[in-house]
Amino acid sequence: MIKCIILVLISSLFYVLAFPQYNFWWLSFVALVPFFAAIENAHGYVRKIMCGFFWSLAISGGLGYWLFPALCGNYGVSLPKTILFFGLCVFIPLLVLVVGFIGCYIFMRRRHIFFYALIVPSLWTTMEYVKELTPVLVPWGAIGYAVIDFVSFSQIADVGGVHGITFFIAAINSLAFILTRHVFYSISEIADSWKFEGRFIRNQRSQMRLLVIMISLFFFLPVLYGKSKIKALSFEIDSKTAQGLAMETQLIQGNYNLVERWSGMGFFHRIQKHLDMTGSPAVEGKKRLIVWPETILNSTTKLEDSFFLGIMSYIGRDALLISGGLKEDEETGGVLNSAYLISGTGDLMRYDKHVLLPYAETSPMIDLLDPYYTAPNQFQPGSSPLSFNTGLGSVGVSICLEILYPCLISQSVRHGAEFLVNISNDAWFGASPMPYMHLNAARFRAVENRRYLLRASNSGISAIISPDGKILSRSDLFVCEEIAGQFLKFNQVTVYSRFGEIILYLCAGCLFIRLSWITFKN
Repeated sequence: MIKCIILVLISSLFYVLAFPQYNFWWLSFVALVPFFAAIENAHGYVRKIMCGFFWSLAISGGLGYWLFPALCGNYGVSLPKTILFFGLCVFIPLLVLVVGFIGCYIFMRRRHIFFYALIVPSLWTTMEYVKELTPVLVPWGAIGYAVIDFVSFSQIADVGGVHGITFFIAAINSLAFILTRHVFYSISEIADSWKFEGRFIRNQRSQMRLLVIMISLFFFLPVLYGKSKIKALSFEIDSKTAQGLAMETQLIQGNYNLVERWSGMGFFHRIQKHLDMTGSPAVEGKKRLIVWPETILNSTTKLEDSFFLGIMSYIGRDALLISGGLKEDEETGGVLNSAYLISGTGDLMRYDKHVLLPYAETSPMIDLLDPYYTAPNQFQPGSSPLSFNTGLGSVGVSICLEILYPCLISQSVRHGAEFLVNISNDAWFGASPMPYMHLNAARFRAVENRRYLLRASNSGISAIISPDGKILSRSDLFVCEEIAGQFLKFNQVTVYSRFGEIILYLCAGCLFIRLSWITFKN
């Protein structure tokens, strides 16, 4: 059992190091190999579940340790309550999913190359997708997110989304585990104890050759596809830019701390600071998009017609300002986390956040977090449109961690969004990997939908992201900064934007076939 625990710890270490701030993304292609080895080598269900327990605990701590300084330091939550929150909302849900994966792995297991090439990655990808369907979970930490800096590999997300990337990586890990096992047994001269079922694989050398071929296919097919897409996209961007179709954008990062942002006395000071950083139009007739972060307009009593008219006059007729704010629902009295679209021509529209952050913006089951300063700890989910027609084109807006939900963003593109805007406040994460993971999720949404994505965050990281996921310009954390640049509108719809999670249909098909085989065989 000690050997299995060591393998689990090695796997979790590789997994964590693949993510920011370490960014050893290449480790993601082998991070699951020791974990699969631990499951195979552990004798009995209890020991296999123990492997899942230690792996879940290590991953939860390695990727979610920032919750302790965030809750204790920023929210003022007591340490015992923070530990309870971590256990109930992070560790235990992940443990349940991992134990479910192990149980399905054991039940469906067959010593056949296609089990490791298709069934194992299907199970892993499905496990990651379940996070998006569970109201008490936030879908972060999927291994597919780790490879966004491997630009040529990540481009296939415009077909299968980030879950498609997860499928490829899980398949490579699963096959690499079997290849490693073959090599080990070959060296130990006991290869006959581990052979695949199937008449077409006649000897150890043939098995290893087939494994190498399949690993190469899972790796190089996305890379070749990505290189061709990057080349075509670069040509299209250069062509549009040469035609003068690029528009100006400003991302304003005011960098207010968590107390200052909710100080009612400082409301007009914050607005004036953001206006000063924005500046009046330098050139009349030049269209520009201005983006302010989440909940800047956070005093509902001050958001009167005269207030908005003053902002419209300041930014000029050719500008569009998108700013986070609050809105009180007149019918229910509930508070909405919103984004105001303020046009210099006098139009005012509003996007209301659809997906609320568990325990911070809504309290499923029980309220584990104490009320935080004067900020609302209960919001009402919105039902506004996902895209808006403006003088600068159709824009899809998302607020904060909504960017972690690929289906929500792709839906805005299907509704006509020609570019994407995400407003956020990551100050409560502190100097942890989470702001970088949040940024990487936004980069994947840009790739999946082939849209420019403009992200403004109160304390960073604010960025202009191109349709291939590259960061064209970005801010640093915890600085007051303006990011200026250009973006383009795109109207073509990718396979992912049109059809959504087709990779999950593939996973479901593979699992159905395997379950049917088990049923009829018995």
